[in-house]
Amino acid sequence: AEEDARPLGRRNGRSRTTATAGASPAIVATAPAGKLVVAGDTAYVRNLVRQLLDGRVTAEAPLDRSLTEASLRVLIALLEPPKDSESIRRRRQVLLAKEGVCTVALMMGACEDSQLYQLGMRLTIALLTGGNVPVQKIMYKTLSAGTIEAFDGSSGSWMGGIKRR
Repeated sequence: AEEDARPLGRRNGRSRTTATAGASPAIVATAPAGKLVVAGDTAYVRNLVRQLLDGRVTAEAPLDRSLTEASLRVLIALLEPPKDSESIRRRRQVLLAKEGVCTVALMMGACEDSQLYQLGMRLTIALLTGGNVPVQKIMYKTLSAGTIEAFDGSSGSWMGGIKRR
């Protein structure tokens, strides 16, 4: 295992490990051969992203600010690797991008709500830090699709939100 991780025990016959990058032990796991992945088969991240994607504010479903902000901070923290671990960051960026985090970041960046906008921009920066080409391609494809709607229910697009700022 990587020197930046500590063992957590075994689950379903697989070794579990957590990185010390400030993430919860339930969030980061080590796959065989010491490759860091998120939440043993990505279940935790997949669920978190799904809740954010499905949790867009509507008249019937008001904003749960504390849960939304906490979820975004978890995703941002996952993209901040331990010192001297650029390869870990790159693997996490690709994994999170494939799970839909680019869409979440753009939805938040389209918000009129300043706090959600700022967290969306921090998440976008964390995803794109280091020039990870596969993540750039996913981000571009997501942005080019033109289907991003603001999470807070405000009108407008991601580009419109950026121009307003």
